[in-house]
Amino acid sequence: MIRRFGVLVVPLVVLLAYAQTLDAPFVWDDRHVVIESAEVRELRPLSEYFGKAFWVSPETGDHRAYYRPLTVLSFAVDHWLHGPNPAGFHLTNVLLHAVNALLVYLLLRRFRVRPCLAACLVWLWALHPRLTEAVAWVSGRTDVLATTFVLAALLLHRPHRLSRLFAASALVVCGMLAKEVALVGFVALAVLEWSPRRRGSGVSSSRRGLVLSLAVPLLLPMSYLALRLHALGGVPTSVLEVQLGPAHRVKLALAAVGHYVRMLLLPWNPELQIGDVLHPEPAVVLFGCGSLVALAAVGYRLRVHWLSAAQPRRTLAKVGASFVLAGVGLVLHLVPISVGVVAADRFLYVPLVGMAIFAGSCLSAWRPMRGAGAALGLVLASFLVATVVRGRAWADEGELWRQAYHATPKANPLPATELGNVYFRAGLYEEAAAIFALAAQDGRHSSVARGNLGVALGQLGLYPAARGHLRRLCAEQQRIAKFCLDAALIELHSLNFEPAITLAELARSRAGEYPDASAVLEQIPRVRALAQHPALQSPEPAVRQLAQFRLAHLAGRRSEALELGRRLLLEPATPQDVRRQAAEYWTRFGPPDQLGQVVHRNGPSADVLDDALLDAAAMRLQTAQRLRTMWTTLGIPEHKLE
Repeated sequence: MIRRFGVLVVPLVVLLAYAQTLDAPFVWDDRHVVIESAEVRELRPLSEYFGKAFWVSPETGDHRAYYRPLTVLSFAVDHWLHGPNPAGFHLTNVLLHAVNALLVYLLLRRFRVRPCLAACLVWLWALHPRLTEAVAWVSGRTDVLATTFVLAALLLHRPHRLSRLFAASALVVCGMLAKEVALVGFVALAVLEWSPRRRGSGVSSSRRGLVLSLAVPLLLPMSYLALRLHALGGVPTSVLEVQLGPAHRVKLALAAVGHYVRMLLLPWNPELQIGDVLHPEPAVVLFGCGSLVALAAVGYRLRVHWLSAAQPRRTLAKVGASFVLAGVGLVLHLVPISVGVVAADRFLYVPLVGMAIFAGSCLSAWRPMRGAGAALGLVLASFLVATVVRGRAWADEGELWRQAYHATPKANPLPATELGNVYFRAGLYEEAAAIFALAAQDGRHSSVARGNLGVALGQLGLYPAARGHLRRLCAEQQRIAKFCLDAALIELHSLNFEPAITLAELARSRAGEYPDASAVLEQIPRVRALAQHPALQSPEPAVRQLAQFRLAHLAGRRSEALELGRRLLLEPATPQDVRRQAAEYWTRFGPPDQLGQVVHRNGPSADVLDDALLDAAAMRLQTAQRLRTMWTTLGIPEHKLE
């Protein structure tokens, strides 16, 4: 069956394994890269994609030296096709991964690997549990899309034909415009061009012809470098890039090798946060040293095997080895990368492609022993189960971060911070504040958790405590404008207008173009005018309550606005547009344990409700119930809110 229908069966299995990820929401960096990106929300001229860095966040002081315009353009096309529905973005990721599986299969078959062996190797790669981060996470598309271009380039290439070499190199440049890891494609093309020349090939077999054919994949990247330099020329250093000495980078590289070997030996347990770049673990560093020695010994033994192998197998082995060595070499921190972890599951996407290709070369002449097929089937089945289970976790953001919280050392505050964000977005502010407080206490780099704690306290109406957290952060973190803006919002909640203006202007001065700060500065005069409105002193309770609700609503005084909105909903004489506004406010910000009493078909707001509001309220209730059930498994101590 595989011999006849492998081209259909191979990608179909991959599609089925990842089908459930279509239900996954936007997670983690997706909010910045997709939801908040103006370039994604609407299609723009190509110059705007090719002239801007991939990750720029002036409000947080985060500018990373990433240049990935084709990835951003692919997100924009997804948004044009599907709107803000995350299912469309996930569908693109899954389809690209299935296409990559097909391309790897075709590449193995081109080098005469048997169909059944090629299919098994592709499935071992495509269903590898460690790859779920790259496929199930929308922002993980960078690795997937870059690999698509590289594999297409290798299939298009023919040795010593300049036209094919030029076209293949152009595809690799496109891959680098998706992610820098596509550089492995140029290494692989150089390996293919260096292979022994056949008589009658399209390029002279002289040294001049060889130099010419090798120059193409070396010169074409200059166009990429020119575009990158133009886009990143004025970008300041990222806050994530720290100055590390040569000795520390060597330790970091050895720790990364140790982690990647461990990840390959234990593929069934994917992780979101692996290691700390500032504090590589000594045991992992030693394990990395031992792994390098072992890998060198294995490579030496395989060298003898390669010398006796047929030429196609030797070429395939070299291509696979170039993928592994170049792919891993780019993420060993010898070259600075803007991540705070030592290793990541998604970084294995390209190296594992190389391992599948390399294994195709080594096993193409192998005749399996009895029982080998059953063992391989068990491994594939275990990979499939682990991938499906992990895909289900990506479909539930709370479960994803719960697993990361338990699996990650508490010195890394990111999983706890993201878990707190999940509770915050669900309206469970007390639980969110407790998680943020724990992350701020345990983490070495906890400014984000401290800032989120201040915002959560503000939502609970604890303005003095929130003011203390955020004002300190605004003063300490000179490059992060968001803390100053959050402090301005707390002052606005407290109706302290002059401090709010000062802090919002400070935030805008730090971030340059900061639309959120400008919006707050435009909102402050409106809130001030409402605070001085005569209706607030009206002797008529109904008029006074209406004015108080409008003021609390516009100033962001959540607790007060909810109580006033509930009273207005209970009062039949309240204008219908105000009652509708109160119902919308309750649907969005109401405490989940009280939401069902206010927003339901037979409640006080029934006459101003529609199916959209009822569905939104039901979804919030369902999410809150699930998160409260999860809360009992977290073991987070109670935090005194003050």
